[in-house]
Amino acid sequence: MHPPTARPPLQLASVSDLPRRYAAILLDQFGCLHDGREALPGTIDAVAALASTGARLVILSNSSRRADGALDRLGRLGFERACFAGAVTSGEVAHTTLAQPGHGYGRRCLHITWAARGGVSLEGLDLTVCGEEDVDSVDFILVHGTEGVGAAGEGDDSARPGPTPRSLDELKALLQRAAAARSPHPPPPLLCANPDLVTVDGGALVTMPGTLAAWYEAAGGPVVRLGKPAAPIYAAALAALGSGLRAADVLAVGDSLEHDIAGAAAAGMDSLFIGSGIDGGALGLPSGAGEAVAYLGARPAPRAAPTVDPALLEKLLKGRPPGQVPTFVMDYLMV
Repeated sequence: MHPPTARPPLQLASVSDLPRRYAAILLDQFGCLHDGREALPGTIDAVAALASTGARLVILSNSSRRADGALDRLGRLGFERACFAGAVTSGEVAHTTLAQPGHGYGRRCLHITWAARGGVSLEGLDLTVCGEEDVDSVDFILVHGTEGVGAAGEGDDSARPGPTPRSLDELKALLQRAAAARSPHPPPPLLCANPDLVTVDGGALVTMPGTLAAWYEAAGGPVVRLGKPAAPIYAAALAALGSGLRAADVLAVGDSLEHDIAGAAAAGMDSLFIGSGIDGGALGLPSGAGEAVAYLGARPAPRAAPTVDPALLEKLLKGRPPGQVPTFVMDYLMV
């Protein structure tokens, strides 16, 4: 029996070409709206245009930070906060999960977080953070970042020293040790607050917590992913949008076939793939804001579909399961 084949995606030149049937639109951040440092060309106007249609716009991000921070960041980058009905982040899902009494993961955790970018606070969570030397006795591992290990202690982490910086190789070795420490008993679960493997940062790709989760899984450790493409974050987004809205009324926009597009398909939503994000290199599209301005300036005007090279797109999608084939494709989110 042959596997089902997906309908080829429809290429668009402008968000105004989207069907008007969507009552809500879920927008990824990194690689779609901005490059981690600057708004991508045309995205501020595109967001305003989408909001003007009456569709409710909600940020749906695999950021390991809480939702308010996502909207604050967009405001600093020049986006009009009034355009957004709210935000749901994988970091918020992680916090909500661990704030529930009897969540089932225990209290003692190893916390892998950001260091140079600023650690993720565990304020409000009844957790005891353990040091690396206690990795064999923790209840679970909590991964918010890829730069360091949180300082040991109980209660409010603002009173403790900042995270200890660690290289990716050091973190990989630590996770391999955690996976093997209890043998022959099962290793502790790892809760991943950002399942992305990489993300765009100023045009470069940087390693994200999902890569650490994959390393731990390869070493035999159990992993719980709390963001896209898993179902809970989509359920949280629908809850944020209010009752009565069906998944078929929602469009999800993102730059990851494995996370944004696959997650949308599993949730029963249509999707718009932005080709210049993490797959920009494969599609001949710059991911950084400055390079994108130069690239778009050299393109013929007015814009017309296809905006992504059809042969390169076909190569990127070849052999992928139908759930990773988007409904629509654009190079950049533009009017």
